[in-house]
Amino acid sequence: MKEIFLKDYIEPNYLIPNVELYINILEKEAVVTSMLTIVKNCSGDTPLVLDGKELKLHSVLLDGKEIFDFDYSDDKLTIKNLPNKAVLTTTVSIDPYNNKSMEGFYKSGNILCTQNEAEGFRRVTFFSDRPDVMSKYTITVEGDKKVFPKLLSNGNLVESTPIGENRLRNKWEDPFAKPCYLVAIVAGDLESITDSFTTKSGRVIDLEIYTDPGQSNKAYHAMESLKKSMKWDEDTFGLEYDLDLYMVVAVDSFNAGAMENKGLNIFNSAYVLADPKTATDSDFEGVEGVIAHEYFHNWTGNRVTCRDWFQLTLKEGLTVFRDQEFSSDKTDRTVKRISDVSILRSHQYPEDKGPNSHPIKPESYFTIDNFYTATVYEKGAEVIRMIFTLLGKEKFRAGMDLYFKRHTGEAVTTEDFVSAMEDASGFDLTQFKRWYSQAGTPVISVDSSYNNGEFTLKVKQEIPKTSYNCPREPLFFPFPIGLYDKDGRDLTPEAGKNLIISKEYEEFTFKTENRVIPSLAQGFSAPIEVRYNYSTDELITLLTADKDKFNKFDAARRLTMISIDTIIGDIRTNRECSIDKRIIESYKKLLTDPTLEKRYLATLLYIPEVKDIALTMEEYDFKLANRARNIYLKQLATELKSNLFRLFEDNLAIDAVAERSIKNSALSILSFLGDDIAEIAQKQFALAENMTDYMAAFMSLQKCSDTVRIEANKSFKEKWKDNFLVMNKWFITQAIRDDETVLDDIKKLSLDELFDNTNPNRIRSLFGAFAGRNSAHFHSEDGQGYKFIADKIIDIDSYNSHVSSSLASAFQPYKYLGEKQAKLMKEQLIRISQKEGISTGLNEIILKTLKARD
Repeated sequence: MKEIFLKDYIEPNYLIPNVELYINILEKEAVVTSMLTIVKNCSGDTPLVLDGKELKLHSVLLDGKEIFDFDYSDDKLTIKNLPNKAVLTTTVSIDPYNNKSMEGFYKSGNILCTQNEAEGFRRVTFFSDRPDVMSKYTITVEGDKKVFPKLLSNGNLVESTPIGENRLRNKWEDPFAKPCYLVAIVAGDLESITDSFTTKSGRVIDLEIYTDPGQSNKAYHAMESLKKSMKWDEDTFGLEYDLDLYMVVAVDSFNAGAMENKGLNIFNSAYVLADPKTATDSDFEGVEGVIAHEYFHNWTGNRVTCRDWFQLTLKEGLTVFRDQEFSSDKTDRTVKRISDVSILRSHQYPEDKGPNSHPIKPESYFTIDNFYTATVYEKGAEVIRMIFTLLGKEKFRAGMDLYFKRHTGEAVTTEDFVSAMEDASGFDLTQFKRWYSQAGTPVISVDSSYNNGEFTLKVKQEIPKTSYNCPREPLFFPFPIGLYDKDGRDLTPEAGKNLIISKEYEEFTFKTENRVIPSLAQGFSAPIEVRYNYSTDELITLLTADKDKFNKFDAARRLTMISIDTIIGDIRTNRECSIDKRIIESYKKLLTDPTLEKRYLATLLYIPEVKDIALTMEEYDFKLANRARNIYLKQLATELKSNLFRLFEDNLAIDAVAERSIKNSALSILSFLGDDIAEIAQKQFALAENMTDYMAAFMSLQKCSDTVRIEANKSFKEKWKDNFLVMNKWFITQAIRDDETVLDDIKKLSLDELFDNTNPNRIRSLFGAFAGRNSAHFHSEDGQGYKFIADKIIDIDSYNSHVSSSLASAFQPYKYLGEKQAKLMKEQLIRISQKEGISTGLNEIILKTLKARD
């Protein structure tokens, strides 16, 4: 493996300002001819080196004349003695029909499509496959018009020419220079829905969403989401769409969620297709959010792109922040914030503690594919949010305006972005920039004292040591607080709302009549872990009185974790397990509080995942965490049974998102009573008119007796066996079931006729859900969960290294396991590492994981 370093960056030796691409799709292959205008960008006789992968080279022409003086290997084409400017033409053959990597040009169902980010374009043709080589593209696609009646690419369609009786040739032009990772080609028998959007300057943009035949009726929500996104970006950031046409294509086989190719987005169908019968409320919000994310990339990613892949958070962190703000404006802002932070804590915090820890802007990598992570995306978004908080809305907008004014049409760095923010606002972000280069979740330990009318907060920040070697210097971040007395009165001084932490140790003193309860880092002001020794009574006060709705939720979360931690202690010492009666009473008050919005109340009924509980242990014990969680939830359901049933029944008749949310949250907790709720769950399962209620009932029935559960499974499968996306939900439900026989069931399901071992969505639904969401049984005491997933990783890596590397992240807890479990996991890690022909990406993940325990 060759490690690539940011410090070694040099500008490209050759620029390619113009590209003409001709893709001729044949029955068993595609022939790709590229005409590259090459301009020397260096001195001397430096050769031109182009990237290529699995290409069959037919010819090389220089200024129209065939040449033979070049070096050709499996992954490089090297040409020497080039003039200062020339046109280089290459013709290659590729096989999209058998390309299972799902990178480059490949077959998804009956559609041919591309995925070129980060380094997939080298599978299409020889090119300088790096983001700082920006070119204007003219792309011609030819194919059999009966098989591929739709031939799509970036930009605007300028010619459509029949070729004889059976073939069609479409020519596309994109007037804006872009990196090759944004090139898109789609060919297939597609149906579409169309609409239009009129920009604030009066331009009419044609909008088209393409799907497999028979699926376009599920794309209307995506279309409305697109129009809302376009309007929001104009209103919020003054950004208009710049082409005449915007297209979205939905495909079933896709390694990621979606891809922002200029003017031709390619989406995982899960984030386009939605109707109430087949998609949950969460799915609808997911479609809206991902549609927005990819549209927002038109400016933050496409018109201003990354100089190199180390700058990935420049486009992704910023665009995640933008899509989070969009969704917050369109839904309940607090509920959205809680959801985003919960994802950060569940996925990014473990990453910070794990073997692949890295800053949002890493200094090196073996393969960039392993850095499309929660750190780069979600933590990157939190870094942008902190800038927004520190500068304020108006100055942040001024910084964005300056960023686009300076850099539209360029490939730039995170430093360029921060400089624009500093210059537009006058705010010094020098110390703040450490967030870009330091790994780990900062631990903020807070102590307090009260003397003679003065309440003092003593704040210590610690940057933990991680597997990533980097400086550990104090960070700069907003830390707004609230202060409440024991009766819940808000005593927050104005100064408390604007606290900033910048040193290793700081003290803040406030005048108060009595000792107060602090509400810390309000709104989750920074991606940190706050430690304060709250008493149960203090947390109950915050749960009741805190005006900061995020911290009100966090008080509920802390009370739940305290209860579960107490039960863990009771199990270890063979004591009777019970929940503090004060906590039960506080929940009863919440459940009968008419002032709480129903979606928000549903978030307060916090149910932690097993892995979130295990993460709080010095030595991870997933089996113990699962046992304690089940005891807690069964006791909670028993104590709150009448309240929860009342909530369920009071919200049965109203068909709205908020009512479904609280009703199904109540049902989820009640399901821990087992067959006691079978009748109401079966009734909802049978009569549900939307997928939200249907899935909530189905999940609840999994906790009932085998007879009830198996009957529900059969009914679901028979009803939805022909719907790919809905069946993904069925596979997930089977994979996360809490039962000792679950692995045997998964092995049988992997042979099911509806399971496709090459489809990333199916793989994630069964193997990914088991390894990532069924912690208690993946980490089984006999090690069989490790062995099974290792077998699948080895198999999948032979054709899709992106998915195999993603699956391997399930071994992330290795460092923190007990000796017995660690030994069992190590055996499988070593077995994977010794696989002949292991991909670079998988090898990097496995070796880092093994090294973490050295």
